[in-house]
Amino acid sequence: MKSRRVKIAVKFTNLKIINKITRAMEIANAIANHKPVFKHPDPSPAAIKKAVEELEKAIEKKNGTKESLKEVQLKEQKLIILITDMAHYVERTADNDISIVELSTFELRKVPVRKSYDFQVFLPDDPGAVGLKCSPKSKTVYSWQMCPGTYNANNFTEVQRTTVSSTFVGGLASNAVYWFRVLLIQASGDKLSEAKGIVTS
Repeated sequence: MKSRRVKIAVKFTNLKIINKITRAMEIANAIANHKPVFKHPDPSPAAIKKAVEELEKAIEKKNGTKESLKEVQLKEQKLIILITDMAHYVERTADNDISIVELSTFELRKVPVRKSYDFQVFLPDDPGAVGLKCSPKSKTVYSWQMCPGTYNANNFTEVQRTTVSSTFVGGLASNAVYWFRVLLIQASGDKLSEAKGIVTS
């Protein structure tokens, strides 16, 4: 299984212009201060600092004319591009090492937590029965697996196999603990949900 690649959340474009200047300098200084790690930064911290200076000068010269406003926008856009390129450089240099990303002061992009196919275990009205369901998937076979008593990942056995995303398991002892999970069998590969325990009625 491939490890998830570390990605950076740049969070720069939507900053106010004064905050862009502060943030750009923070990133440039962080890269410059860790030369043993960031040996050949592209763009260089100096290039970012120069872009900051140019933006500051454009802001100072702004006088309300279209030309002066356009000049500020151009310098701002140039800084955005440099910071975005620096984020890509840091990603490549980090090579999945989170600590290197942290040295740059960039933030990691949050990875959404995937639900276990919305796998649910519930008690129907029938004593000694358990209901199982998960999100429907196309071209999928569902292998419903059970482990009685104490949880043991190696003690699951298939109790049913269906082509629909829900089923019922009956004939279970009342007031007993059972663990269930579902294996999704698909052409692209099998996917196993997390196990969920329940006490029967």
